[in-house]
Amino acid sequence: MDISYSLESELKQFWSWLGTSSKEYELLGTKTNKEEFMYPRWNELIRLTCIAIANLEIGETSQTNLILEVMALDNEEEAILTECENRLSKSSLNIIIEKGHLFPLSNTRWQIAELIGRKQDKAWEKYLIILTNDCNKYVQRRALLSLAKINPQLANEISFQKLEDDDEMLRLISIRILNQTSSGLLKDAIKKLDGDTSSLILEELSKIIHDQ
Repeated sequence: MDISYSLESELKQFWSWLGTSSKEYELLGTKTNKEEFMYPRWNELIRLTCIAIANLEIGETSQTNLILEVMALDNEEEAILTECENRLSKSSLNIIIEKGHLFPLSNTRWQIAELIGRKQDKAWEKYLIILTNDCNKYVQRRALLSLAKINPQLANEISFQKLEDDDEMLRLISIRILNQTSSGLLKDAIKKLDGDTSSLILEELSKIIHDQ
């Protein structure tokens, strides 16, 4: 069986069923009228992708972009992410991570950040640094969380900078990282966020101050 052809065909059927293209899917912020996993042949799409992952491990790299595309769609169960984590050696993971951290679908990029965080290999820290500046704020947040597992000091420094970001959830994740890692920057961070416009942030600050 030609996995490249089968998987590509299955993906074409998926996009036809969803009624959009991968580019429109990204522009819509993945907000469509259908959940991806409701696709009638979802299990087959996942099965074929798992075969492609097994092929990647034995040196067949031509299906890498297809794997990354399905990874984006599988953003709830994260079966493809887990399969990559469990099945691939470091050299094969390097291919996935190198291509994936710049993949056009943000649901792929945040899962690449998560994958690096799970493996906790400093060799991939450079990709997390790039992802902390991603155009998508959710990707930035996931990258920061993973970076905190690999290089807490660097995660603290970047988190402190993100306290001025206009994204409420990014500021929230940042102050949490600074608190959880007992950062020396925490006191200054609390001052910086004093009077923040977000009730979530103010609630978090109150908890942190109470626990000190």
